Amino acid sequence: VPTIYGVVQVNDKVNLGLAVTVPFGLSTSYDDNWVGRYYALDSSLQTINIAPTISYKVNDKFAVGAGLQVQHAKARLTNAVNTDALLGGGSPDGEAELKGDDTSWGYNVGALYNMNEKTRFGLSYRSRVHHELDGEIQMKNIPAPLAGVAALQDASIKAELVTPDVLSVGVFHQVDDKLALMADASWTNWSLFKDLVVQNKEDGLVRQNVEENWNDTYFFSAGAEYKYDSKTTLQAGIAYDKGAVDDEFRTFRIPDTDRYWLSVGYQRDINDKTQFTAGYSYIFAKDADVNENASPNTHGTVAGTFDANVNILSLGLRHKF
Repeated sequence: VPTIYGVVQVNDKVNLGLAVTVPFGLSTSYDDNWVGRYYALDSSLQTINIAPTISYKVNDKFAVGAGLQVQHAKARLTNAVNTDALLGGGSPDGEAELKGDDTSWGYNVGALYNMNEKTRFGLSYRSRVHHELDGEIQMKNIPAPLAGVAALQDASIKAELVTPDVLSVGVFHQVDDKLALMADASWTNWSLFKDLVVQNKEDGLVRQNVEENWNDTYFFSAGAEYKYDSKTTLQAGIAYDKGAVDDEFRTFRIPDTDRYWLSVGYQRDINDKTQFTAGYSYIFAKDADVNENASPNTHGTVAGTFDANVNILSLGLRHKF
């Protein structure tokens, strides 16, 4: 959030487009004194894609498109440091904060086939984007006796991050003047995400190394659109969103699991050029078990279960000039 799309028709065959989207993002936050604070406090990843695109209408049945992705990624990770385990005597926790960002690029391609006046199929592919996050790690409240420990010092850091490629297919069928049905399926190449390694830029010292071992994911959805009257359209849909993480490798930073979506939508034509939309989704997630036991043992062993649900409300405005 937000997303912005624009399109300009050059002629009967060529269109130019521009999209600003947020394809990947996450945020988790825990209280400073929670039992797993040595594993995670705050975690956030934000990506912004700016995608100029061109499409070409080959004939009345077939069109193709391609575009460039300029993607900016920004990450922040914090966790407590168990100085008491190193010094004893009731030493208060320290804190580590890692921040980094990078801008890189990829591409996307797509095709649309109109089988007839009522049915069309779409195919799209968005490439992976390779990032090398560049930033710093700041250590806070580290007692003086530990100031000389390299793993507890401020430093410039780097970390590799690859956002995955995504392949999607979709179908749309107009049943009659009022009812349309649609469905799509997507594959996301999350098996690229094997580990999260953060290193000092100067000497290569590993500051964090989390084994992730994610799996490829799949998303399936089906929906319907009903034209209530000349100005009002109603929508409803369901979806299954497979999680990327097995129980063995799930972490407190990203407690990912399978999800199910229930969605409804409303569209109102204000006039011939302006359209208002509203949507609501309720997502309920499968219980996610987490058991972390890192080395060194200053982190402790922490186990728990997440029981999550999500409410999403969206508003949109579309205007033709």
